Amino acid sequence: MNIAPSTECSLLDMTADELDIIMGYVDCKEIQVLRKVCSSLRQHIDNSQFDSKIDDVKVTETLEKMKLSFRIKNLKYTTIEYQMHPGGCLIKWDNKSKSLKDSDYAHVAGNDLGLILRHQKSIISNLELSFEETRKSGSVKCTGLERFLTALNSHLQSRKTLLPVHQFKIYGITKEVQLMKFIPHLKPKTLVEFGFCLNDYCHTDIKLNQVLQLDQWKLSQAFSTEYINYCHPLKTLTHFTSAAVKINQMTMEEIIELKNMLLQRIFEEPEWSGMTIRYSFTDRRKFATWLNVSYLDGKVTHIFRSDSNKHLKIEWTPWDSVIKFSVIVDPVV
Repeated sequence: MNIAPSTECSLLDMTADELDIIMGYVDCKEIQVLRKVCSSLRQHIDNSQFDSKIDDVKVTETLEKMKLSFRIKNLKYTTIEYQMHPGGCLIKWDNKSKSLKDSDYAHVAGNDLGLILRHQKSIISNLELSFEETRKSGSVKCTGLERFLTALNSHLQSRKTLLPVHQFKIYGITKEVQLMKFIPHLKPKTLVEFGFCLNDYCHTDIKLNQVLQLDQWKLSQAFSTEYINYCHPLKTLTHFTSAAVKINQMTMEEIIELKNMLLQRIFEEPEWSGMTIRYSFTDRRKFATWLNVSYLDGKVTHIFRSDSNKHLKIEWTPWDSVIKFSVIVDPVV
């Protein structure tokens, strides 16, 4: 019996449904390669609804070079390096390299990450951005931060849905406007923890007037800063279960207001169990006087009783600069 030879079929001959099936079997790195084949494939990929399935993303900048590492769950990391090169940007990956003429390394890295995240649907467990800092005339400046965020922001804006991230942290931040290029594009209901900091001991004040109005802030459970002074009232932290912040001054009025708000939270949110504040200030005498203690070398515990069987306990560890608020319940008799 004679069998007619099959006709060869290329990707360009396939229907949209057939291409989507194939996309489900390739990872995001291979998809980026396919985008560069031709305009037809690029257009199909950009309009597709597949999931990039990224679980972890890390971006690190050092010495005018950026390293982008990402990992699909249960697989190894893929790493791409972008560095300043005479006349443009040099890209390295998998023992390969490519030079892009008249291109900026930070912009190219931000654009590539944006393309990878464009189709992300599943939750990213951890997303971390770390940028190099330089100092001139006493001020702090991150070399590639602005250019990277500008390129990435255009892709985040083009997403049809907000990016689902569980934990987000950015190092090297110096201004609120930089945060506003990224945080508003994160899905509030999936964001459990986020933080930002400088990479060195150069304490900077950052006002978060716009960030404090975002749902991403209001719904997150944990927040942290390092080497950045938190300049807002303590009451803006009451919805967190953990808040690690640097506070230069805490007035007794703020502490009392915080205590009253947390006592109210006990009644309004039965599931709430407590929160932790890490601070940095030198004058501990007023706080010690309020708690009626004079010995500051050990842990101080004080209980504020309510009219119910639930009460607010404050544990203060002076040597560790930690104040812990927790709920205690009277035993059932």
